[in-house]
Amino acid sequence: MTNIQFLEVRSKSALTVFHFGKEKAELIRLHSKNEEIDFTDLTQLQRGTSYLFDEKKGKPEIIKGAKEYSSSRNEELYLEMQKGAAPTSGKLWESLTNLIGE
Repeated sequence: MTNIQFLEVRSKSALTVFHFGKEKAELIRLHSKNEEIDFTDLTQLQRGTSYLFDEKKGKPEIIKGAKEYSSSRNEELYLEMQKGAAPTSGKLWESLTNLIGE
């Protein structure tokens, strides 16, 4: 678990990506009420931000957060994985931080 830095959770209406650093965990969550958006559909994500953030479709809500670990980093990772988060590369995290200007 010490090598895992990024987790993600996808549902039809939401995408949550976590970054587990040394001192804290950060997250970026996209949530859409539009029925046409499906965050589990990789082709929609590959179309990029012009598709997901189309004014006609309604922009998804963006939520950012961070918290220091209340237990060990590995325990926090394990808890999120028990809830359904899966390890992933940092590419999606980088794309989202670039998108929202972090």
